[in-house]
Amino acid sequence: MKKFFALLLSAALALSLVVPSLAAGESGADSRLTQITQAVKTTLSLDTSGYDTFYGNLSEDAIAPQWDLNWSNAAGDRLSISADPDGQVLWLSRSDNVPGSTSPSLPKIGREEAEASAKAFLDRVLDGSVESARFDPEGYSAPTYSSRYRFSGTILLNGLPSPLSFSVSIDMDSGAVVQFNRDVLNGLYVGGVPSETAAVTADDAGAKLKDLFSLRLEYVLDTDSKEAVLRYLPDAIDEYYVDAQTGEVVNLTQLLQSFYEKGMNGATAGGDADAPESAPSDSLTEAEQAGSALLAGALEQEALDQKARAVEALGLDAYALSSCRYTVDPDWEEGDDGVQVMASLTYNREKDGNLWRRYVTLDAKTGELLSVRSTLPWSKDIERTVTAEKSQALAEAFLSDFCPDDFARTALYDQTNVSVLNDGEQIPNQYSFRYARQVNGYFFANDGISVSVDTSDGSVSAFSRNFQEDITFDSPDGIVGEDAALAAYQATFAPVLGYIQVPVALDQADASLREVLQQSGYPFCYRLTLGYALEAVGETVRGIDAKTGQPVYYQAGQDGKITYDDLEGHWVASSAQVLAEYGVGWLGGSLNPDSAITQKDMVVLLYSMVYRSPEDPEKLTEKQLDSYYETAYAQGWLTPAQRQDNAALTRMDLIHMLLNGGGYGSVAALEGIYRCDFTDAASIPGADLGYAALAQGLKLVQGDTAGRLNPAQTATRAEALTMIYNFMR
Repeated sequence: MKKFFALLLSAALALSLVVPSLAAGESGADSRLTQITQAVKTTLSLDTSGYDTFYGNLSEDAIAPQWDLNWSNAAGDRLSISADPDGQVLWLSRSDNVPGSTSPSLPKIGREEAEASAKAFLDRVLDGSVESARFDPEGYSAPTYSSRYRFSGTILLNGLPSPLSFSVSIDMDSGAVVQFNRDVLNGLYVGGVPSETAAVTADDAGAKLKDLFSLRLEYVLDTDSKEAVLRYLPDAIDEYYVDAQTGEVVNLTQLLQSFYEKGMNGATAGGDADAPESAPSDSLTEAEQAGSALLAGALEQEALDQKARAVEALGLDAYALSSCRYTVDPDWEEGDDGVQVMASLTYNREKDGNLWRRYVTLDAKTGELLSVRSTLPWSKDIERTVTAEKSQALAEAFLSDFCPDDFARTALYDQTNVSVLNDGEQIPNQYSFRYARQVNGYFFANDGISVSVDTSDGSVSAFSRNFQEDITFDSPDGIVGEDAALAAYQATFAPVLGYIQVPVALDQADASLREVLQQSGYPFCYRLTLGYALEAVGETVRGIDAKTGQPVYYQAGQDGKITYDDLEGHWVASSAQVLAEYGVGWLGGSLNPDSAITQKDMVVLLYSMVYRSPEDPEKLTEKQLDSYYETAYAQGWLTPAQRQDNAALTRMDLIHMLLNGGGYGSVAALEGIYRCDFTDAASIPGADLGYAALAQGLKLVQGDTAGRLNPAQTATRAEALTMIYNFMR
């Protein structure tokens, strides 16, 4: 099949050249399909001679009309493209039925070449008179879990950010575009794109927006830490922008909410399905018997129902029990948090066509109440008389009675949560309260109790609690003032001029479109407005350290990316960094390249090669490590009899694991047919000679300065990475 797209363009074809031909064509669907198809092929310089089947579907939607073009052939190759009536490409998906390698491999093209291909494609499909692309660094993903590079970002209008986004995926070997998607200003938008010239300065807009910030001082717990420290945290805030022409500060969140109906009848979520009956069996295996024993001591459904109903605040007298499900935690051990067996009871209540469901979770062996949640109807016809003050009193009475010790070390953390659809005059279907743990007069929000009250009957509709007893708390002495902390936080943001997507009344749309929007259930449409919004400068800030007054950023590496801090000047640096980009290596921050590699290190490394899921071997629990070894046995890297977690591996051990896992083991084990050119070949045992010869032929390894393989020499982590790199090339 001929090349799909040219990767280098001498010039982009302007979409405006296509439009006149479309407008001048006949109105028949077949003629329109012909024109659209030719427009798309011209825009993309598309050669479709390799396909033998084609058809087009038309969606004549007044809001977002589009053509869906589909090509395929007998070989299983497929190409699908969606375009608007003017021929603008909106979506693309291409798949070629080419058998892929079953062995993990590195891409044939690098990120720069892939990004150049994506940019060239975008030059073709975007309207160059007003649109351009800005790639988002956070929107890039390497071909770790797939065979594609993926890039995403924002479509700029007149060079300014907009609510429109795009994504492009590039095949890691051919460099072809295999997936594309973009947002478009369809019928939901009125008024076009306004001028990019602002009357308000960025400094003035930024000052207004930053004045909306406020901080609270709380204890927080960082990852892998057992000491809670004090930190100034930003209070939740609505989404605001400053109109770039008038200087008005606009609350987008409230504006959007104002368009929704004041009351809605919400559908009640379905309850848990009944547990399936067990299939009959004449006998049980040891594993099955052990699994059955986990349920020993669990209370029967009737006893659990009595335990739940004994908690009068749940109001279950008005409910009927519909199901009971037991859930076992097979990994639970004595002393662990949580419980071994949970029982989930589902209760229903029906009145005047409205349905309430209450889900009550108990410790199946003791009947202790663990949590409650409910789904409640939204109907306006339901009489709701329990006010916020009464709800809070009922919630606190329940907590004082049910868990007085835990409740005593908390305080009300935030205001009652009311549905955004509530107009503030009508009582909502429930009020929710959060009571967080307090230490030294400051909240520790990780721990606490959440409770909600049904305003139709005053019953507890939701309940959960969580407390960690092994946490220490830093002293509150020596903290910086709130004003200094707020100034430091404000400095991490800057105003950015761009186009804001603002909801407006449907009467701003033309009459025909307004009718379609109303019939389709849209309560509003959008208008683009030039405005300023705040964006973080650099990394996202979690808060301000209460002792130093400095911003605290999200820790690098929390997203599973591999980084090494000890590669500078080392010979393995280039290979290690290439592998790291594609998810192959170890987490932990340091490579320790010259340290001996242990068997568990190699197992975790090979796991990352196959599944692109790196991990720090030293942080794996015994159960997690067992799972990795099960994979090693299944992949052929090792046998169960060979397991020695902390044993240092030799260079030949690495070769055995790689070749066995790669399917070469049976061939490598043949004796008497191999030779290799290592200068120490004569000393290589016959059982290993085939492995040495294949490793040399596949260029997994090379000799030292004297040409020796040194098969019995202890291998280093750097050598292991190098073999992996060579294996994947």
